[in-house]
Amino acid sequence: RIVRPMLGCTKSELVHYLVRRGQVWLEDPSNLNQKFERVRTRQALNLSDVAALNQLGADALSQHQAAQKISALWRSTLTRDVFGVVRFSLTDFSKLEVAVQDLCLIHVMNLAGRRDEVAGLERKNLLNWMAQEAGNQRTLNGLVFKRSKTVFQVFREYGRIDSVPQIVPECGKLLWDWRFLVNAPKGATIVPLGVVLNFARCHDIPDAVQKTLPAVYMPDESVCVPHLGHGKGAQIVNKL
Repeated sequence: RIVRPMLGCTKSELVHYLVRRGQVWLEDPSNLNQKFERVRTRQALNLSDVAALNQLGADALSQHQAAQKISALWRSTLTRDVFGVVRFSLTDFSKLEVAVQDLCLIHVMNLAGRRDEVAGLERKNLLNWMAQEAGNQRTLNGLVFKRSKTVFQVFREYGRIDSVPQIVPECGKLLWDWRFLVNAPKGATIVPLGVVLNFARCHDIPDAVQKTLPAVYMPDESVCVPHLGHGKGAQIVNKL
């Protein structure tokens, strides 16, 4: 969270405040150097322009805070099932302002298992696609966005999950793919279920989702897939 308590104060107000308290105002020399565009812009403005810009800044901050509150209320309507699939109402989402949609989209992506930042332009393009109802599926940053008539589903993209086996440490716990906390014996290894050859298809969940679940190779080389009740010796806890 960024806090800007001096946003509504002018430079002269700050200088007078320090002078009244016997403090010295220190001026950054670069603030007077006209080779910087910000300096030339400030010098081209009169005091009324500066006051107007300050007000615009305060209004923008207020609008951002309001957007955050609305976003927080909307997030309470999200669901995330035990397989890591996030669902939300297409109708409710479409009623939100674009700035609020963007905040909500960031939360959805985090909830679905992505922690790295996605560029604003890429999020904007995705939001445009969601609004246009063009096509029923799209991917972004390792996530699949799938549309039905009333609901959006978001889940991990199998091809973007690291297939290198992850070794369970001595503590017996491993956070896998930022989504699931795996409890398993020390030395067990975890891979996406999609790399396990000849594993039976479960018709209760989409194949694209099943492939993204963790499969645990136990020390005795047996395979345990706790989400599907296959095998023994490992347990899964949803991270979020």
